[in-house]
Amino acid sequence: MSIKLIWEEKKPRRGLSPSKRAVLVQKYSEGRCFSCEKKFDYLNLDVHHIKPLSKGGSNKLTNLTILCVGCHRAVHQGVIDSSTLKPIMKPKPKKPKKPKKKKSTDLFQLPKIKLPKGYV
Repeated sequence: MSIKLIWEEKKPRRGLSPSKRAVLVQKYSEGRCFSCEKKFDYLNLDVHHIKPLSKGGSNKLTNLTILCVGCHRAVHQGVIDSSTLKPIMKPKPKKPKKPKKKKSTDLFQLPKIKLPKGYV
């Protein structure tokens, strides 16, 4: 039988710490709410997860937005739809996949070799 201490049972933080939230607000918001676009004091702005962590969302900048207190409350009450929120950083467009080169099935085909100048 082992004794577990209280601090050993703490789960690691999944969300953003208050200091990280403050840095994100100051660095990316320019004092504006991403929803209503009004200017606010930094203390009245907060970071919001567009797709909640509980539903598989992440702490990436493409899943975070900065909202004023009123818009943040409206999102949680369902007045503002989360799908309409602008992320801090837009996701990079996916590059189209290049078609794979077909390998030759000829067993006697030699690989092409580039010869130096002067050789025939």
